This record gives sequence, C-alpha cells and structure tokens, in this order.
Amino acid sequence: MSGPEIYNSYSNFFPLKVKQGKIFKISEQNRTNDSVYYRGTYYSPYPSGSAEETQPNDELLKDMILNQFGLALEKNHYLFKSDYRAYKITKELKHDDADIFRIFDGFEFRIIKLDSFLLCIDPKIIIKSSSIQDLYEKGVPTSILKDFYVDVLEEGEPRRAYLNEVLPEGNQVTCKVVNDYGEKTSPGILTKPDSRPEVLQLFLNALNRNHDIEKLKRKLTFLDSPTASKDRFEKTIKVLKEISQEISPLKFGNFEVRIEDSPLVIKV
Repeated sequence: MSGPEIYNSYSNFFPLKVKQGKIFKISEQNRTNDSVYYRGTYYSPYPSGSAEETQPNDELLKDMILNQFGLALEKNHYLFKSDYRAYKITKELKHDDADIFRIFDGFEFRIIKLDSFLLCIDPKIIIKSSSIQDLYEKGVPTSILKDFYVDVLEEGEPRRAYLNEVLPEGNQVTCKVVNDYGEKTSPGILTKPDSRPEVLQLFLNALNRNHDIEKLKRKLTFLDSPTASKDRFEKTIKVLKEISQEISPLKFGNFEVRIEDSPLVIKV
C-alpha cells in the first residue's frame, strides 16, 4: 500500500536576503523611530551617545527588520489599520455605501524566522467607518449609535473605547464612552465605530439600504470564488511585487534586506 502523495505548494512566505550590519545598545533618551525595544533595552542600527555594539540574536534581528519594513511603508505613503495591516488611500474600492464606510485594498505582513528570515504577506481588505457625527447626519438614529466599540482620536492616536450613548447638541453630537480609565465624553467627529461588518450592517439597515456587507466582503476576499486559492495567490504575488518595487532593498545602518520575488515552496 503506497503512502500519502506529497506535492509542492506555493506559500505566502517570501525569503529575505539579509546583508547583516551592526546593532547597538542605546540609552532611552537616544531612541528614535529606527530603534526597537527588546527585553528591557533599546537597540538601534545607528550608534548614538554611549552606544555599545552588540551581537543580535535572531529574535532581535527579526524585530529590527520588521520595524524598518513598517518605516519604509510609511515613507511610501502607506497608512496602518493596526501595527501590521497597511493600505494606501489611493487603493480605495468602489461600492454603493462609501458614505457610510470605505474599503481599501491592503495587506497584513509579518517577519518570521525558520531556516532563514521570511516575509509573510496576506492580502486583506481594510474597512474604515465614517465618524459617529457623519453617521448621525446621514440619518442613523441615536438608538442605533451605541453598544459597540469605537476608536476615539486623542492626540492624533486612536484609543479603544466602548460607546454607551450619543447625545445630540444642535447639529453636533457628543459621545459618552468608557475605557480603562472610566467614562468620558468625546466629540462625534473624532469617534469612529469599530468596522466590523455586523456593526456596519446595523447602520445600513437603519437607513433602509438593502445591501449585505458580509456578502460584499466575501466577494472582495475571494471566499465565494470557485478558484479562491488561485485568486489569492495571484493577489499575493501582485501585492509583493508592488511592495518590492517601492521599498526593496531595505537599507538601514550597514544592513541591506532584499525581498525575493519567488515564494517559499512547501511540501503538502
């Protein structure tokens, strides 16, 4: 009786060719965007102050490459939904309810270490909701605008909170939210709902818009495609080539990191 058949399959892991340079321990006051915090100490590819050269292990080097990858994306006008999800404002996808939520073509990225360093790319759609103020002006009632998580913009950074109530004040609305520090209020224009499909669907239903967000999401992510694996692989290759053209090779300090175009082949 023959054993199970083994065949090759392409992955979404892309080898990184790393020309290693120097890494330095630095003091907290000398940290910059190029530095990383690892096990209680700051490290940088650039010496500063009383910097001390050190021999990095794989985990520290991985963190350094990941940080530089994110910085390079930012320099090339990428925005971030989270630490590892990126998109460009120019990559907006058209749909019928863009006044309620916007959809962008994006991707998730990771750096991993197996026998060598690998870049993992996973195509994603990035959904961004309109603000509570905008939704109120569109006609979503305050009875719907509560009991879900929101991001409140504070000092230029989104802060997670739970929306308890929306209070109209003339043409403006104020949001009563709860976070780890207790209850507070925030302007509706600075408060955006968590962009989960089930939350956004509530808004569409309240406006009598007969559109299924989950169905749209499945379409855009190839889940309903008869050739889903092929479609996702082709999309991954397209994303990788665009990224490579923009940021590869990564150069920082004495390092150079080049992204290989061919994905890792795995045996299944």
